[in-house]
Amino acid sequence: MDCFNRLAKNSFVTLTPDTPPPACGATRFRWSMHVSLPFPLPSRECIVTSSSAPPIPYELSIHNHFDRLLLVSKSQPSWPRVILFQKDKDPPTPPDSDLSYIREKLQSTALLVEREEYGSPNEAFSGAGNKVIACFEILADYLAAYQRNAPYLVSWQIYPISRFDVGAVYHTVDHFCPKAGHRELVASALTFTLPAS
Repeated sequence: MDCFNRLAKNSFVTLTPDTPPPACGATRFRWSMHVSLPFPLPSRECIVTSSSAPPIPYELSIHNHFDRLLLVSKSQPSWPRVILFQKDKDPPTPPDSDLSYIREKLQSTALLVEREEYGSPNEAFSGAGNKVIACFEILADYLAAYQRNAPYLVSWQIYPISRFDVGAVYHTVDHFCPKAGHRELVASALTFTLPAS
């Protein structure tokens, strides 16, 4: 009952999978999250924030050119794999015929990437709930500043969102693969807000 009371009070749940390291022998794992903004950001270019002094622990970027793809197993219950891809391109072909995909069209997408790297996927996922809250604070501050500096006809549609303004927040861990020489997704997870009772 105590757990239920805490959930009802916080109305915010973060799920993370128990994730073994990939077989490639990777040792560099990184956490990130993305959230679909409830409005299109009026910018033709992607926005990438520069690090301040002292550097913030997350790099924020906002993009108008992403859609979201959820890869789901057809035969067994499992965590979906969640990736962002270019809107103007066809979705990547699922690597396995057992996978089906769901495409979500997004207006603008805020992506926050943790600067710190970890030695395992579970270490990177550790504390994900607090990381999501910290990222929303960074995003809200940025959007508030953007709104203040925007022309009047633009500023009315932009506001500093909170985690309660969006349904689901996807967070992931990727790794730098020593064999492939680039970053690849390891696992995806979910944060969501419980409806108020």
